[in-house]
Parts: sequence; structure tokens; C-alpha cells
Amino acid sequence: MAETSMKEFFQKKIESARDLYVKDLESMSQEDLGKSAGGAARTPFDFTFETVFVNKRISTRMRGETPEAMSGDDGWMTAPTEFCDKAKAVAQFKDSMDEILTSWSKVDEAKLLEPIALPSGETSLANLALFACVHNSYHDAQLNLIQAINGDDKIHWE
Repeated sequence: MAETSMKEFFQKKIESARDLYVKDLESMSQEDLGKSAGGAARTPFDFTFETVFVNKRISTRMRGETPEAMSGDDGWMTAPTEFCDKAKAVAQFKDSMDEILTSWSKVDEAKLLEPIALPSGETSLANLALFACVHNSYHDAQLNLIQAINGDDKIHWE
């Protein structure tokens, strides 16, 4: 079914990014989710934790609110121990994407391109929706690479 509006278009793209990421996350073992490729790379738990963090910031902006300022440059975000459980990571990721979708559902389509001030410049609601798709898909590709490195060459979302 063809989308009837830009808002519906982005809603479907965000849903798709959520569903693909979840299927890939669910297909991986607890051990693989906590393993660092080469000993220096972030684990899937680490970048999934980052996606949850960023998703919550996106939904906050979509609601017209300002998220808390981020702390200093501590390098790459890593997951706390309590996040490093497959079921919890899957649930928190789903919840963060659903939070974006809930916020998006309340957006006024006439305001999709209006500027939203950021400390580093500006964005728009449409750009936030696009970033929700791109950022989560970027990290889903990391899951796919790790799956392949570990010998899993299946496409888990077909």
C-alpha cells in the first residue's frame, strides 16, 4: 500500500528500521552480543545501548522538548552491565523506537520542515525522522557484519 503523506512515509520507514534491527538482534546469541570483535570494537550491546539513548533524544525533540545536555566527550558510549542482557536489550530497543513512533504520531505534518534550534545549529521534524531511520540502520548493518564474521550469513528478516 502506497503512503498517502510524508508523515506516513516516515512512519513506515521508522517501523521498518525497528523491525529489521529487532530481528537481527534476536537472531544473535547472548555471547555474541557481548563480544568485542578484535578486542577493540564496541559490542552489539554497546551500540544498541547507544541507539536506545539516541532514540529517546529524538523522541524528546519530536515532542517539542529539549533533552538533557550530553556529558563531556567520554569517547564511545558503552552499555552498563544491567543493559547487557539480550531480552532487556531487545525490549529497550523496541520501546525506544515505539517512543519515537508515538511522538511522531502527534507531529503536525504542516510543521515537518520548520526549524528546530539545537545547540549546534538546527534540524527539523523531518530530519529527526530521517535520522531515526539512518542511525538505527547504520547500527543494524554492524549487527549484520558481526553475524557474518561469526559465520551466520542468513538474512534474518526475510
